Amino acid sequence: MFTGIIEEKGKIISFTNTALIIQADSILSDLKIGDSVAVNGSCLTVEKIVTNTITFHVSHTTTERTMLNYRNVHAGSCVNVERAMKVSDRLGGHIVTGHVDEVGKIIDIKKTGNDFDIEILISKSISQYIVPKGSITVNGVSLTVSKRNSSSFFVTVIPHTYKNTNLETGKTGDPVNLEVDILARYIIDSKKYNQGGSYE
Repeated sequence: MFTGIIEEKGKIISFTNTALIIQADSILSDLKIGDSVAVNGSCLTVEKIVTNTITFHVSHTTTERTMLNYRNVHAGSCVNVERAMKVSDRLGGHIVTGHVDEVGKIIDIKKTGNDFDIEILISKSISQYIVPKGSITVNGVSLTVSKRNSSSFFVTVIPHTYKNTNLETGKTGDPVNLEVDILARYIIDSKKYNQGGSYE
């Protein structure tokens, strides 16, 4: 379980076969083999730690359903990283599972004053879980939805978040991992199930 508050930006050293190796600093303080780390919002398990590098196993499911694959990441790419939360931690963002629902696409980025308004393309299947003032995770970053259309939604990113995450290097057309608010999913899916539908 995570909060969507990014601890640092990691740098990809290599991505070969199913092994993803990233360079990090601050999250290494108490990290150990077997721990969970959200990498661009996707929950991965630590397999090896050598000096300031971390090796993760990336399953075929992860490469198929998230933007963590050969088409989108390469040596030198910047990724958002967050260790799993502790029970005693403040929930500064919102409840994040690290299970990516969909890969969205950045449609537009506009600077408004000191803030950045980002529009992201989504499919109809997850639009029902996204509401204005609700929470959404974009590449692991906990954000608040400012507006939603039938095929896209908007978030406003403050300067601190923009500078300290890889949203800073995002550009139009880039894929981003999306995770909807798990509470919204539970409520809507339970309602559909109780009305004779089925869980997807």
